[in-house]
Amino acid sequence: MTIDKILMPCREVEIDGKQYKINSDFDLWIEIGELFLCGRDEQNSSMAKILALAYPVLPDNPIGAFEKILWFFSCGKEKEKNVGSAFVKAPAVSLKRDFGYIWAAFIAEFGIDLSTAKLHWWRFCALLAALGDDCRFSKIVSYRTMDVAAVKDRKLRQFYETMKAKYRLPDIRSEEERELETVCNLESLF
Repeated sequence: MTIDKILMPCREVEIDGKQYKINSDFDLWIEIGELFLCGRDEQNSSMAKILALAYPVLPDNPIGAFEKILWFFSCGKEKEKNVGSAFVKAPAVSLKRDFGYIWAAFIAEFGIDLSTAKLHWWRFCALLAALGDDCRFSKIVSYRTMDVAAVKDRKLRQFYETMKAKYRLPDIRSEEERELETVCNLESLF
C-alpha cells in the first residue's frame, strides 16, 4: 500500500462521472467482507446489504457501484488478471470470527483499541498486514495455511495437525469449488 493511500485514504468514488461518498469505517467493511462470503442462496440479499452498508446514498449504477466496492475492499488495487489458480481456496482468515484475536493484537502491537477506534478500512488493512509473526493471530493464520504434509518430524506434524484442526474455519465453499480444488491439487502432483 502506498503512502498516499495510508495518509490520505479514499472517502469518495467516481461512478459514471459522479462522485459518491463511500463509508470507510473498518467495522463496516468487516461486515461487508462476511457478506461477500455468504452462500449462493443468500447472494441477492447480500448484494443489497453490501450496497446499503457501503454507500450513504446509493449510486444510480448498481453494477458500477459494486465494482467500486470491490476496488475499495481491496484497498484501491486494480483487479489482477488470471493470477494464481482458477479455484477458490478455503479462507485462512475470517475478520469477524477472528476479531477477538485481531483486537488483542492491535492493542498489544499498536495500542489501538478497535472497540473504540475510528479507523479507515485501508489503514486497518495496512496495520493488519503489519502484525508481527509472534502475535497469536499471526500464529493461528500460519497454522491454517501450513502444508502439514511437508513437515517431516512426526511429533511436530501431529502438533501442527492438531493446531490446524483447532483453529479451522468453516468451509463455506460450494461442493463444486471444493471438488475443483481437489482436482487442481491432484493435477499439480503430475
